[in-house]
Amino acid sequence: AGTDLHLPRADAGAAPWRFSFLAGSGRAAPLTAALRAAGIDASNWYPALHRWYAAGRMQDEALFPHARRLTREIVNLWVEPRLTAADIARACTVIRSHLRLAVAA
Repeated sequence: AGTDLHLPRADAGAAPWRFSFLAGSGRAAPLTAALRAAGIDASNWYPALHRWYAAGRMQDEALFPHARRLTREIVNLWVEPRLTAADIARACTVIRSHLRLAVAA
């Protein structure tokens, strides 16, 4: 509540290799830094595919608002067998704490 955090919906039977969500404008990089400082694997990597191809690079960036938003707002958490319920709870605590601080600021 009180944030513009957007969580993904997983399709039945999906096997994601990472849990990606949108942290909101200006929050992704600081949140990722807080997660990394807590020893949690996180990144902001999202390659906007239109930049990979000459035809896409020749077009106005304004034509790709969703790709631009994802590039600015995405946070990726790794999903792998070595993670325990305690690891996941710790990541959630860091995220909630960081977002609470960001909202209060």
